[in-house]
Amino acid sequence: MQLDSVTELCNLTRIVDQNESGTRLEKFVCQNFRSVIISKKLCRDCFKRGEIFVNGKPAESSRLLHEGDIIDLQIDKLALKKDKLEMPVAIILEDEYLAVICKNAGVSIRNLQEALSFVLDGGSGLVKEGKEYTCINQTQRAVNGLIIVSKTREIKTKLMTLLKSGSIRQSYRVLCHGKFPLDDETFFHNHTPPFALQNVTFTRSTSGKEKYITTLDIILNNSSAISSAGIQEYFIQVHHPIVGSNSRSKELKSCKDKSLMMALLEVTFSHPITSEEIKVTINEPKKFEYGNAS
Repeated sequence: MQLDSVTELCNLTRIVDQNESGTRLEKFVCQNFRSVIISKKLCRDCFKRGEIFVNGKPAESSRLLHEGDIIDLQIDKLALKKDKLEMPVAIILEDEYLAVICKNAGVSIRNLQEALSFVLDGGSGLVKEGKEYTCINQTQRAVNGLIIVSKTREIKTKLMTLLKSGSIRQSYRVLCHGKFPLDDETFFHNHTPPFALQNVTFTRSTSGKEKYITTLDIILNNSSAISSAGIQEYFIQVHHPIVGSNSRSKELKSCKDKSLMMALLEVTFSHPITSEEIKVTINEPKKFEYGNAS
């Protein structure tokens, strides 16, 4: 989205009917302007910015309305969009060409994509001329981890080429149920994983009939187009589902965190302009402590 000015107003008007007399202004706004005010939090933010008027004057949210009152909303669209898209992300690396950011579980790639103008290049919400933000690698909503973002169409093309050729190395960590049969040649002959396995450890568990939880580091550095969803599907097929609470995983009773126990902890690639090797690493999320302590 490209805006020509820092402030772009959305003007909406509504007259109070007889049967709405006595209604608090905040309730009236939430009920009658749902296309713009989608939550009470957004409504309160509009009041704080002085964007809601009764009969031409800024009004308090607690004001009681009377028949014939004219309610005007003069909403700063940019501020409203920022409130809607506010989400927990952290910038790990950024230059004029690209960025690597860390998203929390619960943030979809689609929502993250929409919010990038409020995260990168100062976070003004304005997409400058020549800029075009794109998430290069994809993870599921329930997965924590690192996302590479291009800032121009040219850099997007270069990074996508690296991704498809297997030149972007991605390292995931997962917790799965049971004792994964690392040394079983017959198992691996019948269920060859489409990724490399490293740093496999086992933890005793009293939360479930399997009695063990396995922690694995998974390396994606091939061009097979495997993703976090593909990783999850593989562990389902071999009857060692990843810990989580959705339909494609299995809960750990001792774990209060219900998101998927999968995180993208490291990405390595060559910078598309400088050719410098970029390696970004983050620590595993705290939710993994439940599996290690089970």
